[in-house]
Amino acid sequence: MDISIFGQDREMPVFDELRAHDPVHWNAPSPLGPGFWALTKYADVKSAASDNIRLSSAGGTQILDRKVEGKLASLHNMDDPEHAQLRKIAVPHLRALRVQQWQDAIDEAVKYLLDDVASRAGEFDMVHTVSAKLPMLVLSRVLGVPAADAPRMVDWTNRLTSSDPADEVDQAALASARDEVMAYFEKLTELRRREPTTDLISVLANGKKDGRPLTWEELAAYYILLVAAGNETARHAVSGGTMLLHRHPETWQRLVADQSLLPSAVEEILRWVTPVAAMRRTALRATSDR
Repeated sequence: MDISIFGQDREMPVFDELRAHDPVHWNAPSPLGPGFWALTKYADVKSAASDNIRLSSAGGTQILDRKVEGKLASLHNMDDPEHAQLRKIAVPHLRALRVQQWQDAIDEAVKYLLDDVASRAGEFDMVHTVSAKLPMLVLSRVLGVPAADAPRMVDWTNRLTSSDPADEVDQAALASARDEVMAYFEKLTELRRREPTTDLISVLANGKKDGRPLTWEELAAYYILLVAAGNETARHAVSGGTMLLHRHPETWQRLVADQSLLPSAVEEILRWVTPVAAMRRTALRATSDR
């Protein structure tokens, strides 16, 4: 829970030590948060992530209780079979083949942001100027949000999430941002039900679960999840990937010289940066596979 370990680039030695000597490590309760077990080996993490019978996501997936969707049940904080039913509505729209169809929108957003920073004199904040804006510019197109409203998506994301686990959550501010998101997407949902297009809002607004349309509560939780989680992961991957290539200029030069390496480079950046550093599960029964 001490984020300074990550800020000082000390997490790798810490994890190496844990994997070698205490792979299932008990983190005692502290002023930073409650006690929890930390799984540090790949096989253990993979096994736990797919075992919703013993280890549930329904109680929340952050070590501190910060469910941005409030009392709503989002895809992020639920287990199968309900999780699978809701997930399969959007997944076909988000597969790699469909993502390729958005390449023009992605290229346009990247060009816009890089042209903007190229016009500035001196240094600039990469995270604020590029990494935080890029995911929302792209996601707004995927969702079907008008381009003029993309900046509002960035603002909502910043207000819904926090990158520091030690930060106290302002519940009033969180509720206010959540209400704004829900009010905006409620109007967009009504429009897409009357006049559907090919965007993700149309897919969700007209999707069905158990043969019935999704309730507003199910849709609202879906939208909040997309705005919050859909931004944070890409923001961290872009920022961390930029730092990695800066620290390893020889790798950057290889990519410049041979762009066929890009697909594997993207996978390696996701593996190395790990945009989501931890994911909580709550034990439903005694577990002794240690």
